[in-house]
Amino acid sequence: MDQLAAMAKAGQSLLDCLAQCSVESGVCCCGDDMAKHSNPMNCGHSPVDSGAYYTELAADKLRALIAGALDRQEARLAEGRGA
Repeated sequence: MDQLAAMAKAGQSLLDCLAQCSVESGVCCCGDDMAKHSNPMNCGHSPVDSGAYYTELAADKLRALIAGALDRQEARLAEGRGA
């Protein structure tokens, strides 16, 4: 297995793990404590845990990197086969 495939496999394992667990910081993206957060009608937004939010952003970036890397690898292999 080449290094790119190994990195993609490790990244996918991490994504699989993240899909099975919850990553929360207990702090809203606005800085308020999630347990004591103001009513959405008073503060103007629904509370969003910053840990969950930033973990999902990182997971999205990792998914895109894996897909792009695997696409490039497939293109290189196809090029080598004369496709």
